[in-house]
Amino acid sequence: MRFLHVSASLYAPQMRLQMVAEDWRSEASASIAARDWRSVETAIAAAVRGDTALPGDGAPLLPSPWPARGDLDARELDARVTWRLEVAYLGQAFSGYAWQPAASRPTVEGCLQNALAALHDGRSELRLSCAGRTDAGVSALAQRVSFHASAGLCEEALAESLARASPAPAALRLVQARIAEQRYHATYSTAWRRYAYLLPPAPGQSREAAAQEAATIDALLRPLAGAPRDYAALGRSVPAGKNTTTLLRLCRCRLVELPAAPGGSAPFAARLDLVGDRFLRRQVRTLVATAVAVAAGVAAGDGAAAAGGDEAAALLALCTGGRQELTAHPAPAEGLVFVCAGGEDELEHEWRLAGEELVG
Repeated sequence: MRFLHVSASLYAPQMRLQMVAEDWRSEASASIAARDWRSVETAIAAAVRGDTALPGDGAPLLPSPWPARGDLDARELDARVTWRLEVAYLGQAFSGYAWQPAASRPTVEGCLQNALAALHDGRSELRLSCAGRTDAGVSALAQRVSFHASAGLCEEALAESLARASPAPAALRLVQARIAEQRYHATYSTAWRRYAYLLPPAPGQSREAAAQEAATIDALLRPLAGAPRDYAALGRSVPAGKNTTTLLRLCRCRLVELPAAPGGSAPFAARLDLVGDRFLRRQVRTLVATAVAVAAGVAAGDGAAAAGGDEAAALLALCTGGRQELTAHPAPAEGLVFVCAGGEDELEHEWRLAGEELVG
């Protein structure tokens, strides 16, 4: 394995270290950008629409039956309750989840506000919370959103209103709606989030070589799971004083088949899965790009050299070393999907499903 190592104690000024690190990061970024993303974008769009499952999953996330309302009287229908929605959206159609006053494209939160405002009775301010604020270009299959409204909210109208608020056909879809406990909050009641990243093969890469790359990345990622660690090196634009410790419960990578690939693009991709209690901004994308670079034999910094050729130890050192300049530039947002989220009572079920997906 080739490590690019420059020790700050041996070279002066510090600019020398920064230049070598930037060379490594630029090389890693260019390598990922050169991949053909068409098949991945097609597969993610189909999963968002609910036409197919995300490659590697067993079945698409489809709307479940609405709660029965026939036994609620007028007083109960008028009661204030907490609604929990799961929504799917195509990242390329939005400037991210969070509302922005001068966004170049609509935001998911802005579209949800518009859709729900048309159905809201106006007796209280409409405030939305979510399980994870995704960046521009990042898609979601079951983003959790909560708000307070009357129990008599018309479910069919809710689904139709979200569809009308979508900036493009099928770019925003209601997956599920439930009345939750009154204290439920989509941000603070969420104990884990699951992300998946679909990485297309490198130009000219065979299926066998892509499978080997996925296996190498899998071996690099596995040691990251199971213990809380400070991943400040992987975060980007993290506010000062913010807690940067994350407990990753699942870190895996495998080769998956893509259902329909545009002409000339490969019908397979590497899928990286991460389950954690919380994630820093761009943490997943930076981890993906750094893992790909280490798997390719490119790394930088004192921690990588100290690993003595152990790629997994090198990745761990880069991710937990506290130095953002020694981790890769974030991988493209188009490959990232917010798969689902849940509470502690749902984690065992999710962990079991993740284990089944990885068998064989």
